[in-house]
Amino acid sequence: MIQPIPPGQDLTTLAGEPCDDSVCNPLAQLKSAIGFLQGIPVASLDIEHLLVVHRLVMPAGQPQAGRWRDGPVVVWLGSGTHSRRLPDPAEARQLAADALSWLAVELAGESLPAHQTALSSEIVRRLVLAHPFPDGNGRVARALGSWVLVRSGYKLIADPGAFLHDKGEIAYTILETFDTSDPASPGGAAWHSLFRLAIASCFVPSPELFTTELPFREAPEFQWAASIGALMRSRLTQPGPGRG
Repeated sequence: MIQPIPPGQDLTTLAGEPCDDSVCNPLAQLKSAIGFLQGIPVASLDIEHLLVVHRLVMPAGQPQAGRWRDGPVVVWLGSGTHSRRLPDPAEARQLAADALSWLAVELAGESLPAHQTALSSEIVRRLVLAHPFPDGNGRVARALGSWVLVRSGYKLIADPGAFLHDKGEIAYTILETFDTSDPASPGGAAWHSLFRLAIASCFVPSPELFTTELPFREAPEFQWAASIGALMRSRLTQPGPGRG
């Protein structure tokens, strides 16, 4: 059974104090979380490290920082509709643990650098859907996804959360309403192309990774438009799953 870090344990021995709001910002907090993850051997990555990441990316003084959620939640979207009910707390922690185990295996395989964008997108997807925290799940998920890219040679230049902020409703709708577990499905293609667009906007690959400019029809903007078009066409021809 997965147990959270006891409330009385001093997490500063693991990660240091989070920044004060007056001298910190989401990008700085994201970089702090990436720095913490950089010091963890891949084989040692486990769910308790998520608690530290959560504490680092949450606003200073947030009482729920570094704690699992202990009750049911729903994600409210901008339109006033809401997603299906998310996994219960125990299941959410198990799903998050499974996601980290999967990531550790993938990273230990020393896959090609080009594959890192797919790993980044997928770990974000899995952690967002697991939703183990009462708030800040997207920030934690993006910290893990950003770490995957940074360790493979990408330079972080902007906060992906800021880029995705005005796309949150469509991102959650894709994740919650459509099958995104298969990258070849319309929903999977839509999610992964959206996150690839965020990567292109917020990261710069190292010269060793950047070899040639992508042809226009392979550019993230074109892939996003094409995948959304395919998703909408599939929705017209196939009944989508109902919302709980």
